[in-house]
Amino acid sequence: MFASNSQVGRTRVNKIREGKKRPPKSRELNVDDHLVHIKPRSSIEIPKNKYKVIGQLPKKNVTGVDKLMQLQQKLVNEGYSVGDYKDYIQEKINNDKYYYKTLSDEDISKLHKRYRLLVQKRDNQYNKLGDEKRMNRKQRKLYREKRKNLVDERKRELINKLFVEINRSTAGGITHNCNLLKDDPDNWNNTKMFLFIGGKYIESHDKEWIDIYSKIVSPNTSNIFDMNDQDDMYKYIMNQ
Repeated sequence: MFASNSQVGRTRVNKIREGKKRPPKSRELNVDDHLVHIKPRSSIEIPKNKYKVIGQLPKKNVTGVDKLMQLQQKLVNEGYSVGDYKDYIQEKINNDKYYYKTLSDEDISKLHKRYRLLVQKRDNQYNKLGDEKRMNRKQRKLYREKRKNLVDERKRELINKLFVEINRSTAGGITHNCNLLKDDPDNWNNTKMFLFIGGKYIESHDKEWIDIYSKIVSPNTSNIFDMNDQDDMYKYIMNQ
């Protein structure tokens, strides 16, 4: 009725796994080539080298000049110029520093040459990044100018269309003489204040001009191009 095995009643502390009682058999080497072993309870042969060959590790002789070369990149990052580095080397030599007092003229020339190349590489990277930033800044500026011109042109077109519809409308609460108003998009916030004279809410027969007005005052600029996505507007502007 109840399950009963060798693990019943054992606590977590002295619990013995069944696998420990019956460990797997040892691997059997293939007699023919000594490179293949058979996994226990499996007929799949897996190639395996019998001996692990470890080659002789190469000895690296790090000299004092190598240590000084490793220090150069840090000095480049700190902003040392070539002249500053030469003064730095000479100061270390004058103070009889351990790695500097044994330097020969050839070693010093090698350090100067390598440091000059590192500084030149850093300057080239900075110049490249600077050129890319200037190019990106120029492209963004051109895009903003192009976008503003297209938006102003489209908004001016909608404003003139709005004036025509308002003059034609018979609804109350709005002005019916827009001939004195300007279609300047930059002055639209002041212009729209003269469109409404008050005293009446927008009704159903105002729909001739309310759709146009909604596009002009929409916070989403893409609506004036009859688009709902800024990505579509970006593609439209870039293709113009």
